[in-house]
Amino acid sequence: MPARRCARELALMLLFHLEALKTKAEPVTVQALLEPQRLRALLRGAVYSLKQEAADQLEEAATLLQRSAEFFHTVQLEAPSNLATPVGAPVHSVPLPHTQESLDKVQQCLAAVELVWACLDLPELLVYAANPKVQGYIERLVFYCQEHDAELEATLEAYSEDWPLSRLVKMDKVLLKLALTELQLEHTAEKSVVLNEAIELAKRFSTEESHRFINGLLSRYLGDVEAAAAQKAADAADEASSPTQPA
Repeated sequence: MPARRCARELALMLLFHLEALKTKAEPVTVQALLEPQRLRALLRGAVYSLKQEAADQLEEAATLLQRSAEFFHTVQLEAPSNLATPVGAPVHSVPLPHTQESLDKVQQCLAAVELVWACLDLPELLVYAANPKVQGYIERLVFYCQEHDAELEATLEAYSEDWPLSRLVKMDKVLLKLALTELQLEHTAEKSVVLNEAIELAKRFSTEESHRFINGLLSRYLGDVEAAAAQKAADAADEASSPTQPA
C-alpha cells in the first residue's frame, strides 16, 4: 500500500469523524478540531477502527467458509451413492449439484476470499500510519479540507448537476471534498490516480451506487480543469508568438 494511498484512507476516516463532531449540540470550531494533539488522537482512533474492521471481516469470512463447507459436506453425504454405502466405508466424491443454492455457496466462498484479501493491507497501513511524513500529509489534507469547506461545498454544488447535495450520503460528500482537496492542493499529483482512488474508496466505504456518482462528478470537474489549463497554455503561446508592439 503506497504511503499516499494510506494517507487518503486515514484522512477520509478523520474527516468523516470531524463531520460527525460538527453536528453535535455543542458547536466545535475548526481550530479546535485541527489542534495537532487532538488530530493525532483521532488518527490513533481511526487506525484502531481499521483493525477492528479487519477483525470483523476475518470473522465474517470464516463464517461464510464454514457454512459453505457444511453445505457441500451435506450434499456429499446425502448423495444416493453415499447413502447406500455401508457404515465406516469411504465416502464417494459426487458432482456438485447445479442449483442456485450451490452457486450461492460458491459466491460466498469468493466473497470470503475478498474479505481476507482486504485484510492483507492492514499491517502495511499500520506501518505507514506511524510514519511522521504520512501523518503530516494527512494533517495537511484535513486542514485544507476543513479551512476551505465553503469553497469545496460550492464546487460540489456546481458539478452535482440535478442532484442536490442535501441528498448525498455523508460519506460521499466527505470523499468528494477529500478528492477535490488533493486535486487543488497537490498540483503534482496524478489526477487520474486521485480519481481512481476516490472510486475505490467509495466502493469500500459507501453505498453500491456511490462510485458511479463520484466518478461522474469528478470527471466533469477534471474535464473543466484540463480545458482551462489548455486554454491558458494556448493563450500564453499566442502571446509569445505575437510581434512586439512598438513603444
